[in-house]
Amino acid sequence: MHRLAPFVVVICLFALAGCGWGGSSYLSQYQARIEDGSRVIESAKDDAGRAAGYTERARGYAERARYSRVFKLIDRREYDRLYAQALTDHEAAIRLDPQGAEHFAARGLTYHERAWAVAQDNFGSPADEQYWPLAAQDFTRAVELDGTREQAFDMRGIARQHLRDYDGAVADYTRVLQSDPRLGSIRLADLYCERGNLRLGAHNYTDAAADYERSVAIDMATDGCSCDPYSPLAQTYLELGDDDKGRLTVQRAQARGHWIAPEVLARLKKTS
Repeated sequence: MHRLAPFVVVICLFALAGCGWGGSSYLSQYQARIEDGSRVIESAKDDAGRAAGYTERARGYAERARYSRVFKLIDRREYDRLYAQALTDHEAAIRLDPQGAEHFAARGLTYHERAWAVAQDNFGSPADEQYWPLAAQDFTRAVELDGTREQAFDMRGIARQHLRDYDGAVADYTRVLQSDPRLGSIRLADLYCERGNLRLGAHNYTDAAADYERSVAIDMATDGCSCDPYSPLAQTYLELGDDDKGRLTVQRAQARGHWIAPEVLARLKKTS
């Protein structure tokens, strides 16, 4: 069954929270996964069946922890306890079925969600950054065991991008591009823009401009949380002393409805 990527789910949860929606149905769904997993563990006839039950229950614990913490229904201690239970179940699944790609992909997703909470959702702690490399390792193992797991490539790309392994992330997103052109394009556009920001901050203007141009060339409409390359690209050309390219970038941006920082427009006006 297809599942939304973790960050999409969290955005949806915050939107619902803003509408005053309590979300008890989500909690009941997550509790149902925990209970279903327990029943499978008890009734399974072999290790593979029991492993499937542990993975199902683990994801139930992880989803319940993440959701409950978003809505401040639990404190940090309970959040940690639920995740600890999830990881215990993930480890049990992998011991029982060490060749099951789905178990590594599921644990990678749990690690990913825990790490994502630090910067994006503001309910994690700096210590949770340790889960990014663990997520990348599990997604790697999942695709080694089953090269058709497209979501694992996508999730590994996100983990690698966060770890600033940009070449690895580009490789993963290029793979995603083959099966889902829209998603792959969004991922690549955002990555090139993010790397451009880092290079701009390091005064590496030539490489920054190249990355921003790659992002612009993809020309993919994304959500408001994505990196927009137009304004920093115009700034970068100004830093390079190429005012003509700066003006051209502003014209392209305005024609496509992209925002340009007032200070960039002011600098261009002075050089007119």
